[in-house]
Amino acid sequence: LFVSGWRPGAGWICVTGLAYTVIYPLLVWLANILVVPVPPQLDTDQLYVLLTGMLGLGAYRSYEKFKKTKQE
Repeated sequence: LFVSGWRPGAGWICVTGLAYTVIYPLLVWLANILVVPVPPQLDTDQLYVLLTGMLGLGAYRSYEKFKKTKQE
């Protein structure tokens, strides 16, 4: 599940952050019911930059591998 290296670590951080933004409205609703402080909201702009960069590099690497095996 977890593979060593910076890319999988950054990917898991990105996935965790995006999952938090999906459940954030539920957390706000729950905090209002329980009368506790509302959790902080994340700035998703940085997460999207990280995600699109990682997906782009992964796609480029796959393209390179495909192109190299096709030429041989």
